[in-house]
Amino acid sequence: MSADTSRDRLQLTADDTTITAEGSDATRITFRATDAYGNHRPNMTGQVTLTLTGPATLIGQNPFAFASYGGVGGAFIRSIPTKTGQVTVTAQHATLGSASVRVTVATARPGRISLTDSPRPFVSSPSRQWHRAPNLQPPGSAGVTSPVL
Repeated sequence: MSADTSRDRLQLTADDTTITAEGSDATRITFRATDAYGNHRPNMTGQVTLTLTGPATLIGQNPFAFASYGGVGGAFIRSIPTKTGQVTVTAQHATLGSASVRVTVATARPGRISLTDSPRPFVSSPSRQWHRAPNLQPPGSAGVTSPVL
């Protein structure tokens, strides 16, 4: 670890470079304080502010208190249904400067079932196989059946 803190910087990474535009796909972003050689600098203080541009939602604490978590932090980027394009997340710190990462939001693959495709939830049967839950109707409705789980 470098004793020279003047070359410390903010490092920002994304677990995935591409997510699908289905509204439920997400990737984690992480940021940390590093020295000139990329070693973690654990005693950093101050706030990290995240900004996002593009077709996604930022999920996480913002601004983020660096000192509370030892100079590391994270958040998630979640896609928006049917919205594609480039997403840029920028992390900004008063003394470490800024860092950016890009994630592509791509069209969902054909044949893939997304949470936005079905109003019915998926449930697990005793055999641990997933299947769509039956359409349940209010008591007294015609054709009411009890689901077998």
